[in-house]
Amino acid sequence: MKFNHETFLNFSGWFLILFSVLNISFKIYYGFGDEVLWLCNNAPIIIGVGILFRNQKIVLGIFSLLFVGSLGWNFDAFSFLVFGETFFGADGSFLGRNLTLQVLTILNHSSTFLLSFISIFLINKKEKFAWVYGLIYGLILAGFSFLFPEKNYNCILESCVDLIPTFKFYTLVYIGFYLGIFMIPFNWIINKFMKK
Repeated sequence: MKFNHETFLNFSGWFLILFSVLNISFKIYYGFGDEVLWLCNNAPIIIGVGILFRNQKIVLGIFSLLFVGSLGWNFDAFSFLVFGETFFGADGSFLGRNLTLQVLTILNHSSTFLLSFISIFLINKKEKFAWVYGLIYGLILAGFSFLFPEKNYNCILESCVDLIPTFKFYTLVYIGFYLGIFMIPFNWIINKFMKK
């Protein structure tokens, strides 16, 4: 059977949106509604909309913001499932949660990473400044960290990784480092493979 790019993109877009809504609904139901503001829980909706409209700026931009954290989280999830412990300290996503939330969280992260990555190549458009969309979205989410500092959304105010300490000017260094070392280079590398 011939692989249909358009059908796959439509499926991916709707799947990410609907599954994210399902995931968020269960989090709210079980008393974890505040987690809606974590990038991993809301980004799939934005990416899904971008895929449905074939808007590479949105898809690549948000995925550039999501890529490193999602890669590390998925690695931790695998480590937790196989060895019972995490390497980067993402066990907070599992401990104290029932099986339903654990499964939904794992599927949310893994499907978002996989479907977003594939969709970028199927949309196949060069967007040199897609990272700007990711930066703007990231700054909007960062605002919620300052509104609710006790939640430390998206690790903006304090490090969420055991290997990285929290220090003076951590937030500024974190944003600058993430932008300059991960988002812009990732955007540049991906564009090298785009044909349009």
